[in-house]
Amino acid sequence: MRLSGHWWQLVLTEDSRQDYSVVSFLEVRRQGDGRSVSMGGHSWTEGGKLVARWDTIATQFDERTQTLHYSWEGKLPRRPGVPLYFGVDSIRYGMNPVTGDFSSTKRHQEDKPEFSRFRSAFYV
Repeated sequence: MRLSGHWWQLVLTEDSRQDYSVVSFLEVRRQGDGRSVSMGGHSWTEGGKLVARWDTIATQFDERTQTLHYSWEGKLPRRPGVPLYFGVDSIRYGMNPVTGDFSSTKRHQEDKPEFSRFRSAFYV
């Protein structure tokens, strides 16, 4: 199965009062050993404004379920004083369409995270 390449990610929110949907362009890159991957991407609002840049901290591909699990950390480039964000997500390649889960948590300066719930994501 081909994991490496470029993907569009559409993250849908359940409650538009608290959060908004974003679109991301991400790259999945094979590492030197051919078995592990790294990822990175950029995210934009529906109005086309860049809102985030992120990279993976860790990845793991489950051959049995055809699912890529990953944790990520990102910054908001237009808001330099805002703390880092991080999350634990998955991409299910065995599905048609390719789907996944997405989470985003803000890390406060006191290192007390502000958790968010998981949302749905679609990949093309």
